[in-house]
Parts: sequence; structure tokens; C-alpha cells
Amino acid sequence: MLIVHMKLSEDEIKTILERVKETPQTVNYIAHLIDRSWVTTEKYLHELRDTTGLINLKTFREGTQGALKIVYFTPTPFSIGDEVKQSLSQQILAGKQKDDFDFMDVFQFIPENQKHSFTRTIPEEQHMSSVEMVKKLAQKKLFYFSGNMSFVSTSYPGKESVIDMMEKQLSLGVQIKILCRVSLSSLSNIESISNLLIKYPQQFEIRHRYHPLRGMIIDDSFARFKSWEEKDKFRPGELNESTRIYYEITSPEWIAWMESVFWQMWRSSIPYDQRIKEIQRITE
Repeated sequence: MLIVHMKLSEDEIKTILERVKETPQTVNYIAHLIDRSWVTTEKYLHELRDTTGLINLKTFREGTQGALKIVYFTPTPFSIGDEVKQSLSQQILAGKQKDDFDFMDVFQFIPENQKHSFTRTIPEEQHMSSVEMVKKLAQKKLFYFSGNMSFVSTSYPGKESVIDMMEKQLSLGVQIKILCRVSLSSLSNIESISNLLIKYPQQFEIRHRYHPLRGMIIDDSFARFKSWEEKDKFRPGELNESTRIYYEITSPEWIAWMESVFWQMWRSSIPYDQRIKEIQRITE
């Protein structure tokens, strides 16, 4: 069952998805189908896109009197015909720990003018902090691929904390979704943002999943991922310092693909509170 926080019934959502999966439809057609106004229908379709990732909208002849808005079904990663993307998707979805996938395997395929990378030795701060990047770019949605959510405790002297940034973005209407492992090690991090989960239940969601990615996607325009080269995993002299590697992407094609990977994980994950109940049952 799809849980979507809007004034559409499950039957209406199912009907919309069935129709656009068969063939792309106009917003006017969908409005007639669910007996809503064109304006209201478009608003609901945008919400359905942002909360499920199953549809998208495209405007043809934008800015003219003959502008046409089309709603279409979004394929999963395994529907993408590109063999490289399919192989990468399979590797990511099969991984559980951060060492199970090297993000360089994605980064190497992105056009030079749509990517940037840099390294910082631990524990130095990166170029522009993730907090600053989100504040600068986020308008609609923010997706996090996390481990045990330790990033929420990140702060830099004299700068806004991650939690304060999240609350500001939520107050502006940004949707935030986090994929992480919900375990004993992450409970304190989840507890630190529990007030935001209660205050913004329709915008802020966390789901449990083990996965190998560490990073974020902002709207459909920017993504930053990171990996580690840890000194103690190499022989003496092979690596002088433990190093973080940051990968930044602005490619619409590859960001859309990363979002599709996120949604594939999201749909097969469970809500954080359901997982916490199981943990509490075990530890009582």
C-alpha cells in the first residue's frame, strides 16, 4: 500500500498510476479522471511525484499558449536500458556496508563538465559544508543515503548545525527522506531529531535499510557522495593519512538515475518507528 499524505484516496492513486503506466497522460485528462480542477490535480501530481517517485511531469511548448503538461510513469533502475546503469544498480542494491561499493564506479561515467571531486584528510572540513549546500539549493526535496545517521550531529564552529538546517528547510516546505540503518547504534541520532519527526510527519521520513552509499541528493539538480580511504586498512607506507573523497554531480541524467536507485531502496524498506518497536522488544 502506498502511503501518500494528500487528499487522494488509495483507489484514485492506483487509478492514476495504472493509466500513466499504460501511456503518458495530460494533466487535463487526469483532472477529468479524478474529478478535480486542473490546478488542484497538478498540485496532487507534484506531491505524488515527490512522495513516491513513481511518476514525473514534463511541459512541452513551455511559455506559450499551447503549453502541454504530460504525466508519465517513472521506470525503476532495472527498466533502464543502459547496461552500465543496470550493473551499477545491482551492485548498490546488493551492498550493505560502505565498503561494498566504490562511488568512483559511478563518477567515472559522468561528463567532465557535470562533476567535481575533492579530498580532505580527516577530520578537516570540506569545501562548502553540506549544511551550506542544502541552504543554497534545496527548494523541494532532500534525500539522504546514510549509515547510522551520525551526520545529524555534525557541526562546525560558528555555523548552523545540521539539525537547525533541517528544521529551517522543513519550515519552508522541503521534503526530507533518510535511508539509514535503524539499530542500537543509531537510536541516539534518531532521538536527536525526534521532535522534527513529530512536528513535520508529512514532510520528514526515515526508513531502515542497510546500504553502501553515503551522500545526499538535493532536488533534481545536485548530488554529493563520499567515500573513505582508511589508513589502517592498508599496509604501512601505502597511505599516509586517512582520507575522505567527495564526489559532486550536476548531471540531470545521473541525478535522475540516483533518485531511481533511492526510490528502489525506499519502497522495499520499513518505517523507522516500526523497526524501533522491534528493537525495544528485544532489549526490554
